[in-house]
Amino acid sequence: MYEIIKILLIEDNPGDARLIKEMLKESMRARFDVVNARMKSEASVLLAHNKFDIILLDLNLPDSYGIETFKSFAKSYPDIPIVVLTGIENEQMGEDAVMSGAQDYLIKGQVDPRLLVRALRYSMERFNIQKQLQESEARFRAVNAELEDRVKQRNNDLEAANQELEAFSFSVSHVLKSPLGTIEELSKIILEDYDNVHDAGCRDYLNRIILAAKEMHQLIDSLLHRER
Repeated sequence: MYEIIKILLIEDNPGDARLIKEMLKESMRARFDVVNARMKSEASVLLAHNKFDIILLDLNLPDSYGIETFKSFAKSYPDIPIVVLTGIENEQMGEDAVMSGAQDYLIKGQVDPRLLVRALRYSMERFNIQKQLQESEARFRAVNAELEDRVKQRNNDLEAANQELEAFSFSVSHVLKSPLGTIEELSKIILEDYDNVHDAGCRDYLNRIILAAKEMHQLIDSLLHRER
């Protein structure tokens, strides 16, 4: 069963349009359904109400002329591949159209059925590949943007965690070390001021308290340093 390819032929010359239709009928590889529009405005109406696989575009129309004809269609219908038709005297416009995004250009009077069919099929295949690459690039950019957002969020989380850790360290330093310092200093005062009151056993207990306070200071300092 033949593949059906729907073509919008935008050509105001009836003879050229009839010749293109006849050449496409000779194809043994596909069936071409050709719809002819003679002006840009007519083509715009057809495109608004129908789906086409490819546009075969004459650059010189009654209501549009030159490379601007292609640019207008390419901008309005970016999802349809376009092959440009030019006369031998306007070949440069065909090249300019390709540089501006047309899939190919054909010179009237130098086209045979085989060349025409090959140009249309290759243009469609190339356009689909380009579209797939663009979609893949868009997906890659989306994934990359998502990864960047995740990294940014993780960095923000880490920064918030570090701030909480600093707050905790500050709390430990002031809430725990301050009472320890008080215990140590008061124990020293007792030893110094009441040396004759307490026996050796009491002094030993006070020294142990002082030593334990110092060890706790060192332990807290060690933990705080490790967390940083």
